Amino acid sequence: MVFFRQGIYERPAYRQIPIRHFLELLRALVVRDFRSRYRRSILGPLWAALQPIAYTAVFMLVRNVVEIDVGNDPYVLVAFIAMVPWLFFANTMTRCSVSVHNNASVVKKMAMPREVFPTAAVCMSLIDMMISALILGLLLLWFRTPVTTAFLWLPVLVLTVVALSGGVGLGLAALGTFKTDIAMGVPILLQLGLFATPVIYPLNSVDEGLMRQMMSLNPMAGIIEGFRTVLLHGQPPDSGLLLISWCGVLAVWIVCWPLFRYMSQYFADVL
Repeated sequence: MVFFRQGIYERPAYRQIPIRHFLELLRALVVRDFRSRYRRSILGPLWAALQPIAYTAVFMLVRNVVEIDVGNDPYVLVAFIAMVPWLFFANTMTRCSVSVHNNASVVKKMAMPREVFPTAAVCMSLIDMMISALILGLLLLWFRTPVTTAFLWLPVLVLTVVALSGGVGLGLAALGTFKTDIAMGVPILLQLGLFATPVIYPLNSVDEGLMRQMMSLNPMAGIIEGFRTVLLHGQPPDSGLLLISWCGVLAVWIVCWPLFRYMSQYFADVL
């Protein structure tokens, strides 16, 4: 490739890479990761669908013990709709935190935009999300959920969660390259975040007050509630919650992208 260089990362080569070379490398990384992940697997990509199914089954058992107010909505839909964007976010965080470290041999040999590695992680999680969305579509058909014009908001919500995940993923990829503690700590934080985000329960089931206000500041809360509002009730997302999510996306990119760009200069030195 024209951007192949021996040695550590060089910023001039970084600027000279055409976009088509970036896309070629991105495609190669995604194909490689996809094949390696499901090699010798019997179920293959179906594992991506089993993950939200398993979580939803556990949540339904928990609901038999803990009262969760979902109104007249089927709880299986309430939980599964939330799990699709949440698992996309969680899987992206896990993959991004080790994305540069796992490609150390490539980083040391090739001068390229280091963003390609967390971007490949986002693409892998997006494939999983599409598979889970197929199962969600079947559930919506089973419960005869009507299709309304509010469904036009779905691309906006998908782009929002992709932007949020990609931004946070850049920061984790940069920090995780220098300290492996990041990769070890991400799963723990995600488990805590699962309960701090309205995934198991809808946001309106939380009593109004300081707790709900604090939870509303979570960018994922507006995204998940947006999916529920659109798919379950056929209405546009709550504008206030969605605005908070967009502000969160903007803040994340303002912080994480410059951080990644600065730290990426030293990736080859520390790997």
